[in-house]
Amino acid sequence: MYYVRMNGIAYGPYTEETLRGYIAEGRIIPESEISLDGENWRSAGEIPGLFPPSGTNFGGLSDTAPSGAAPGVHNSSFFGDYIGCWKKYGSIQGRARRREYFAWFLFNAIITFVILTVSLAVAERNGVDISVLQRVNTTPAINAATPDETITPDETIELIRPLAPYFLPMMVYAFISILPSIAVAVRRLHDMNLSGWWYLPILAFKVVPIVGSIPKLLLFFFPGTASGNRFGPNPRR
Repeated sequence: MYYVRMNGIAYGPYTEETLRGYIAEGRIIPESEISLDGENWRSAGEIPGLFPPSGTNFGGLSDTAPSGAAPGVHNSSFFGDYIGCWKKYGSIQGRARRREYFAWFLFNAIITFVILTVSLAVAERNGVDISVLQRVNTTPAINAATPDETITPDETIELIRPLAPYFLPMMVYAFISILPSIAVAVRRLHDMNLSGWWYLPILAFKVVPIVGSIPKLLLFFFPGTASGNRFGPNPRR
């Protein structure tokens, strides 16, 4: 297990995997202080195997920070934040800044939309009637003049059955992105110095009509703690 000290504040302990993740993000550089016991400190560059040889490009990142950058600076691009969520697949350790959280859900929505659009286009090209989606409504219409204006769940299944194979890519993507979605939300809570367990009532509140999504949306706007907290150093530095 490793401890990291920044600006005189010690963080950790972290596993080697987590530490290497921070190195890949540029938040830990060879000059950062590292300890195995929280008492005896040395620079990260002195620990064999943590960094590639000087001047080597590792995973598209240099082993040194860009000129003028302070130790631990997060230098990824907006799309890099999205890719970073995949690299941390399922990891709830550390903190996620607002940009990382927003980038994940933005690109997630874009990719889901593209997959769905392409799937429906392929289905239509293969002769499947996609206009049936306009009729799908499993709940009674509030202002329905007659019961015939809605369809039952069984009728809905029959309508979309021909489309089911074309929905498979979207369902696969949705399934594999569940863990990263939960993990980045928990890390976002950590950024605000809140326990990840707060995500459970946020999910439970989503069943409330109209206002149910408000708590989750607040994660896009509330800033994290300006300095390090119990979950790690400030990801914006």
